[in-house]
Amino acid sequence: MPNGEFPAGLMGLGLPPSLAAALGNEVIAVVASGTTSGTAKAIPANAGTALVNAQSSQTGVLLPNINVGSIIYIIGTGAVAPVIYPPTGATINAAATSLTLSGATVACQILRSSATQFYSVPLAP
Repeated sequence: MPNGEFPAGLMGLGLPPSLAAALGNEVIAVVASGTTSGTAKAIPANAGTALVNAQSSQTGVLLPNINVGSIIYIIGTGAVAPVIYPPTGATINAAATSLTLSGATVACQILRSSATQFYSVPLAP
């Protein structure tokens, strides 16, 4: 089930939003690879949190095609800062085609605000 649908389903059964989000947040480790959106390692659709291990400069991951209003947490765990790419046709932070975390072990949230727009929290360049 794609990220965002599982917590929504739990809320539909009467669980409070914070509990539904915690239960529906699968943590998945991903090794960054590729230096373009076409060659980056795809984060699985069921990930609520991605532990991204980047060992080579400029390697990255491709965000899953999550629902509008859904959030995915990205946590760098490698030796270098990973690059994050949105799905084809989408941008991050108003116009960027990629986002590089500010450090190797930095975390951020990525919110999908529309079919073609993602925003990072904190807002990164």
